[in-house]
Amino acid sequence: MNPSTRAVIYVGFECNIKCKFCYYKNHTGWRKLFYLILQALIFRFVFGDTKVDITGGEPTVYPHIIRLVKFCKLIGLRPTIITNGIALGSRKKVESLKNAGLFDFLISIHGLDEVYNYTVDIKNAFAVQAKAINNLNDLKIPFRANVTITKLNYKQLVDIAKYCINIGAKVVNFISFNPFSDWKEISEIDFQEKHSTIAPYLKDAIDHLSSKGIETNVRYFPFCQIKKYEKYQQNFSQVIYDSHEWDYASSSKRKNPWYFVSFIFNKHFLKKSHKDQEQSLIKQSFIARKNHCKHTQKCNKCALNKICDGLTNQYLQRYGDNELSPYDGELIKEIDFFMKQQDRYID
Repeated sequence: MNPSTRAVIYVGFECNIKCKFCYYKNHTGWRKLFYLILQALIFRFVFGDTKVDITGGEPTVYPHIIRLVKFCKLIGLRPTIITNGIALGSRKKVESLKNAGLFDFLISIHGLDEVYNYTVDIKNAFAVQAKAINNLNDLKIPFRANVTITKLNYKQLVDIAKYCINIGAKVVNFISFNPFSDWKEISEIDFQEKHSTIAPYLKDAIDHLSSKGIETNVRYFPFCQIKKYEKYQQNFSQVIYDSHEWDYASSSKRKNPWYFVSFIFNKHFLKKSHKDQEQSLIKQSFIARKNHCKHTQKCNKCALNKICDGLTNQYLQRYGDNELSPYDGELIKEIDFFMKQQDRYID
């Protein structure tokens, strides 16, 4: 498999909802369009990226979103917007983004009905999002779905899967809540749930989606918690090869407004062969794993030790490693060993 060529642009952290698990709920402010255009140029012509996820905060309410989408499209950086969808309840808003050159949306569907309303702390939010999805389907704009798994929604995972099938989502990503950023120092997070508790609901949801031929990805979940579903799983190293995920090389400095320094630093990177570049990305993924996760003694005995992240630091401190069930057999070193067995949506 080839590494992803999808970049990411953060427009800032303002948002029109208040997700309980958001990393940036206490952050504010928009980024200047000049810096975002500069980033787009570097992603396209330095790193060679061909796609970009525009995220935030909530990009659909960014004051310059139309201009940014148009520019990305113009330079051959195919734009996607990651969104909660609330602003897309306006058909006019959807039409303006489509006309600007937007390719697709990645919609955050973190629950159904009142669970969603409670999660985002907005009354009738689910109904507004459903109207937005109708607008996308009416205008024939493809979309994928992100589902962050929490204590609030894990019992709904099967129903969320069925809902995503009914509304026509092309891909569904189930993302384990990661206690990073503002959450990493909080030992008792009230909406966090144990992997082993979530696992049976998650497997059932995967079964429903895969039976309909919908690509399903499970991100940042220990492999051993849903054995026999390994081809759907992606830890830090596997996301390198997911065309729907961000290129490590471009995303590593994504919050630096003076991103032009990448022109200098990445001359060395660009001179490397494709194989050497891939090894550099793998190294970066291992650094990310080391910064956020730990392998326990059980992990060290596991045949998937080289390709699995283990447990996040906060999770391990809170719950321990009793849930872990090491794999027997020969050590697997090929990062995409399971992932390449999956049927994937090519957009």
